[in-house]
Amino acid sequence: MKKTWTFILLISLITNALAQNLSPFLDFGNVKGSIQSVKEEIKSEVQEKNFKLIGEYQVQNKSNQYILVFSNLQLQNLTTKDEKSGLLAAAFKVALIQNGTEVNVSTINPEYTFLGFLRENYNKQKSALKSEEQDFINAIKSVTQSPVSFGGSVSEDKLKKYRYMVSMPYFKDFVEVATFASFQEGVQTIQANLQKGKGSTKQVYKLTGNNVAVFGVGLLDKAKGEPKFLPIIGEKHIAALPYEIFIIGNKAYILHGRFRFAFYWPDLKMSTFMKIVSTPGDVEDQLKALTVE
Repeated sequence: MKKTWTFILLISLITNALAQNLSPFLDFGNVKGSIQSVKEEIKSEVQEKNFKLIGEYQVQNKSNQYILVFSNLQLQNLTTKDEKSGLLAAAFKVALIQNGTEVNVSTINPEYTFLGFLRENYNKQKSALKSEEQDFINAIKSVTQSPVSFGGSVSEDKLKKYRYMVSMPYFKDFVEVATFASFQEGVQTIQANLQKGKGSTKQVYKLTGNNVAVFGVGLLDKAKGEPKFLPIIGEKHIAALPYEIFIIGNKAYILHGRFRFAFYWPDLKMSTFMKIVSTPGDVEDQLKALTVE
């Protein structure tokens, strides 16, 4: 019996050792220059890898914080092959933060997002998705240097069923914010409100597929948006932005704030999250307002 338990323990230790932990972000280091100059270099290199720039904006309306968002049709087709909500994982985001005469470059970790948003479906398209991921990372590296992971870590198995703690929401616990007469009505309504900048919002990007659309939205309201929550939970993680509102069929949804903030800030203590306890509701209110004519 003792030998049996020793064997089981050994197998368990080996399994745990082989399990890979992933971080939500990749830090590519600092580059001499301005946001404008580094932005143009990155855009050129990433577009050479057959990605398209689909959006960009100043986070919090701060001139020293900038986001670039890239995607392509291959990535969009792969992420939506099994579930339409997978389109949320088709936006690759680059953060630029000016520090004196240098610009820090970071990105979301595509594999981290794939595992959290596609879950078990990731394995079905893994080879092709890894190819897109590697092209993206190589393009950024050509301007900067090899990346270092940061922002906490979560095991691959836990990412596929991620929640911050018991009783907290999972990825699929979407918050329904509106029902429209049709898919087209939903797209047109949200598009029109974003063009007006309703509620201090800004359209950063838009992705559309078969009866599915994702809008990346800058939340610029000083009392409820990015200027409120980012200084508390960490501006280094801005590659998690912008926040999304998405339409599937005739319904509009957002990811639950208590999932999305925890997913991209997994190493924060509960005491810090309590300082933004109103933020999930604030985000919901801002994005829900985009669905009303």
